[in-house]
This record gives sequence, C-alpha cells and structure tokens, in this order.
Amino acid sequence: LLCSVLIANLKFGFIFYSPAPGVYKEGSIYYLPYLFIIPQISLIIICCLKHKKILTNSVKLALIESVPVVCPCILSKLLYDNISVFVLSIVLIELILFLNFQNHRIGVNSLTNLNGSRSFFKEINTRIKKQTKFKVYLIKLQNIRIIRKNYGHKMGDEVLYLFAFNLEKLFSHGYAFNLHGATFTLVLPYSSHNTSSEESKSLLAYLEEPINYTGTPMKLDY
Repeated sequence: LLCSVLIANLKFGFIFYSPAPGVYKEGSIYYLPYLFIIPQISLIIICCLKHKKILTNSVKLALIESVPVVCPCILSKLLYDNISVFVLSIVLIELILFLNFQNHRIGVNSLTNLNGSRSFFKEINTRIKKQTKFKVYLIKLQNIRIIRKNYGHKMGDEVLYLFAFNLEKLFSHGYAFNLHGATFTLVLPYSSHNTSSEESKSLLAYLEEPINYTGTPMKLDY
C-alpha cells in the first residue's frame, strides 16, 4: 500500500514534488500521513510498556534500532528543509521490518517450514512469563531414515513435509515446532476439562494413521 502511494505521488505530487533538480516542495497532503503514523507509534509504545515483561528479543531489537532511525530523520529535517522525513522514515522502518523478518526466518526449518528450537524456547519462555498453563507433546519419528534408505532421500523429505504440514493443522489453538531432524513438539494450552484426553486421542489417532504419499499409505513409527 505504501509503495503504491509513493508511486502515485511521483505522478501527482500530493505528498511532495520536485519543481527543479535537487529541490523538493511539500504537497497538498504532505502532513496528512503523520496523522496516521503518530497514533500508531503511540499505540506501539503503550503496548510495549504494558507488556514489557513478555516482549521477545526481536521486538526489543526493533525498538532499539528505531532510535538511530528516528533521530537522524528529525535532525535532517531541521537542517535541510527540502528533505522529506516521511519518505525517509518509511524506507528505513521498512528496512528494519525486513531485517527482523529475515531474522525470524532463520529459525524456520527449510524442509518442514515449521519454526525450530529457537522459536520453541521463546514460546515456552513467553508462556512462563505470562504464567499461563500449557502442555508440551514431544514426537520423534523413528523410521524416516529407513524410508530414505529404501525409497530415496527425496521421498523421505516429502513424507516428512507432509507429516509436519498435517501436524500443524491438527490443532487450531496449538503451535507445532520442528526441533531437529524428525523430532517435533506441540505446545497446547492446558485445560482442566476433558479436552486434554481428547487432544491426546486425536494426536495418537493422527500418529497411527499412515501418511498418504501419492496414493501410497506410508506408516511412520514414533
């Protein structure tokens, strides 16, 4: 959306325009975007102060990185009136978000597309800080090596991906993680009702059911 607005501005100049090379003038709605940015920044600050005990390291890093982004933008605007702080801020903030997204993707298993051990321990740490009850299921598949040996690594990887994909969809209120190799975990909220036994039965039923690989049932031992 922001990119579309900036592209449209190049033609219509409603945010800023350049009447001459190196000269930038404020457009008719130059200050309007700040009416949206300021409340959003204020809301972020309030949320961070309210929930500072459960902030993840990546969020803390983004906040720390925002300081050297905002200060130069304000100083540049004070020294050089023809610099658009809005555009500069958006570009730098998007860069920070991209870097944090890349940092998040580092913890994702490239084969199963599930979050790895790093995200798992972050999730556990967050729930402990929030003092919420939860339960963890540990699942280790035993015969993936045998499948790879007998049918090839490609087939073994695809079976593992199918298992992880279906495992993640098994509980809408839970989170699945791929710790390493063929070892997985499920993190579910704890309930004092009969849902715990029902969830265990559902998980066992899924583990007992063969994976349907291109029409061929493939049983996974656990």
